[in-house]
Amino acid sequence: MLEPSPEKQKPPWAQELQPLPIPYPPRTQLKGDAAALFKKCVIGAYGKGGSIRDIAGRTNRSYGVVHRVLVDAPDVKLRKRGGRHRPVGPTVA
Repeated sequence: MLEPSPEKQKPPWAQELQPLPIPYPPRTQLKGDAAALFKKCVIGAYGKGGSIRDIAGRTNRSYGVVHRVLVDAPDVKLRKRGGRHRPVGPTVA
């Protein structure tokens, strides 16, 4: 049986991280345009349903760095911990 390509296995929010040079080398500080691009992509991924932990794992950045980007963004409201973080769809009876 054919396996789906890795591109199709990515969650929808992961598409927001495409422009980033992933993985970033560990313990490198992002500055200037690289930091602005990182912030834009992280905010987009979180807005499409990605968790802070998942985004941190995909970008090779710490949970704290991703959390700080989201907290500092004026137009982002953090979701509550745990529970469902995707819109509820129709149920199958």
